Amino acid sequence: MARLRVISVTLLTAALFTLALPVSTSGAKPRVVATIGSLAGVLKDAFGDVVEVVTLLPAKADPHLAQLTPDMIEMLDSADLIVCTGHLPIEERITHRYAGKTLSLQDFLRYGVMLHPFPNSSTLNPHAYWLLPENAVRIAECVATALAERTLLPKEVLQAHVRVFDECVQELVQSLREELREAGLEGGVVVATTGAEMYVVEGLGFEVAAILTWESHVLSNGKQLLQLHELFSNKRVVAVTVSDTHTGSAVYRYAQQLASDYGIALVKLTVVAEQSYSILLKQNAESFLNSSVRETSGEAVYLAGTLAIPGLAYLIARKWRAWR
Repeated sequence: MARLRVISVTLLTAALFTLALPVSTSGAKPRVVATIGSLAGVLKDAFGDVVEVVTLLPAKADPHLAQLTPDMIEMLDSADLIVCTGHLPIEERITHRYAGKTLSLQDFLRYGVMLHPFPNSSTLNPHAYWLLPENAVRIAECVATALAERTLLPKEVLQAHVRVFDECVQELVQSLREELREAGLEGGVVVATTGAEMYVVEGLGFEVAAILTWESHVLSNGKQLLQLHELFSNKRVVAVTVSDTHTGSAVYRYAQQLASDYGIALVKLTVVAEQSYSILLKQNAESFLNSSVRETSGEAVYLAGTLAIPGLAYLIARKWRAWR
């Protein structure tokens, strides 16, 4: 009789995170405005409650179509530092107006952030690059340096945060990949719906073999469709992914139909929503695991709820205590 193994655990509270990390010697917190929710999530995990991180763009707004409003301008005026992605139209105006206190892609590249090319192309993908674990850490380093240079927080406090964040991100990603490996998924080939999903997928150890849309246009020429057919027919693809930015759209329905036609899992990923970076990573790994029930070594593995992996808050708490 097959042994049932249920993978489930609840996320630890953010209170652990705030109790574990060093605090500023001053009562005032620097205010950092991030343009995108998921970018803000990276900074919140990296700096805990010593920095006030707020998001500029509303959660449900299309960031590519956003326009500056009076409320946004007021928020930007009050910021000590503004962190942009570097590829949104609205950010061009922000960078021009607030040049002295804005960080963007060009700044992050100097700290080792890497852009990867789209599949089968030499064009670099600028979408959601901050969700690649290595890039998240490099961005945290860049922001820490900017805050220290402006004497908004002690340099040693900021460096400690980045060091602990780096160690814990590595440990969390390793744990997530181990779960995916046990399910026979790590290293699998994925077809992404948009470029924004690519770095999430790669961060979890998958290979992105194709992207269904290019600058909002669904792939449609014969050569591209033949390549997709060969990928699916050779059973190299373990999943088709679709992001939270396209739920319910024509692009989503196209991905859904492809997955259905070829009997491949459709995996919904989070790339924009404002939440903890660790939660985003875990939810996206869970989306792959929960896409089906798999049989391995005579053991039925029911993939439920949440992963049996400590949250980043817990990992940071443990690392920080050991470091002190």
